[in-house]
Amino acid sequence: CDGTITLDCYLHEDQVSGDGPSREDGRNLLREAEDLGYEIVRTREEFEALMDRIEEDPDYLPRVLGLFARDDIFNDRPEEYLISLGLTDDQRIDTKEGRIIMWGSRPGTPGYNPPTAAEMTEMALELLHRHSEAREMPFFMVAEVESADNLPNNANAIGMLNAIKRSDDMIGVVQDYITDHPETLMVTAADSDGGGPQVFGPPRTDDAGNVTVSGGNPTRVDEDRDFGFPLDGIEGQGTPPFVAEPNAYGDRLEFGIGWPGTNDVGGAILSRAQGQNAHLLRTEFREQFDSTDVYRIMYATLFGELLPESYGMDAPSR
Repeated sequence: CDGTITLDCYLHEDQVSGDGPSREDGRNLLREAEDLGYEIVRTREEFEALMDRIEEDPDYLPRVLGLFARDDIFNDRPEEYLISLGLTDDQRIDTKEGRIIMWGSRPGTPGYNPPTAAEMTEMALELLHRHSEAREMPFFMVAEVESADNLPNNANAIGMLNAIKRSDDMIGVVQDYITDHPETLMVTAADSDGGGPQVFGPPRTDDAGNVTVSGGNPTRVDEDRDFGFPLDGIEGQGTPPFVAEPNAYGDRLEFGIGWPGTNDVGGAILSRAQGQNAHLLRTEFREQFDSTDVYRIMYATLFGELLPESYGMDAPSR
C-alpha cells in the first residue's frame, strides 16, 4: 500500500492468516469468517474460480464474503487527480470506457479489475435463490452502485457515465432473473441527484478542440457576472469532448458535462419497479412516493400486507 489513495490498499493473504494488520481488540474478522464457513474472495481470479464452481455444482451452497478493496472498489476522485497518480490503463486508450482506472488499482496489482456490480449481483442472486429454495423462505437482497453517486459528487464525468452503465448492467441481471422468477420484486431508489450533471452540446471548445466553459448567464446587471463554469471532457477539464453514438440521422454529436454542484443535490430522483407488486408504484403510489414507501412496497411483497401510510405522523423513536 503506497498510501497515495485508499483504493490502492488491497487485502492480501497475510490478513487472513493473522499475520497482517492488528486490531486493538486482537480479533481477526477474516479468520472468524473463515471459521464460520465463509468462502472469502478478494481478487477477480478468486471470484471467477468460485463462480465456476457454483455453475458446475448446482448443489453447492456456500456463504460468500467478497472483499475486493480495503475501502471502496471505486476511485472517487476527479479525473485529473487519478491521472496524476498513474491510475491509467493504456490498453483502454480510445475506448468508450476511457483509460482512467475508476474501479480497482493499477494493472499488475491484486486489486486490478475487480468484479463488476452486475457480476457480483449474478452470483448473489444464484446463491440466494439456492438458499431460499433449500429453506423454503423468500430472500431479500440490496445491491448498490455507490460509484454512481460518489463519482459525480467529485465532478468526474467519465466515471459517472461508466457508473451509470454499470448500474444499468446490474439492473439487467435482475430483470433476467425476474423473467424466470416473476414472483420477485425489483424496486430502484436513489437518495439524490449526485452533482446535478448537465449536458452541454455542442460544448464550447478552444483552438485545440478541448472543452472550455458553459455558456454565460447574462444578468445585464454587471458584465463581471456574465461567465460560465468549467466543463468536463473525456478526461476532465480542458480535454476533448465526449462523442455520442450516431442519432437517427447518423450524426455523432459532441458534448461536455457541467456541474451545478458537487454534492447530493435534489432533483431527478426516480423510483421504478418490475415484477411482483410493481403495479403498486403506478396505482397505490402514483401521486406520491415517499422514501418510507420503499419499505412499504417491499414489506407488501415479503409479507403480503400493505402497511398504512406514514404521512403526517411523527417519526418513531429510536
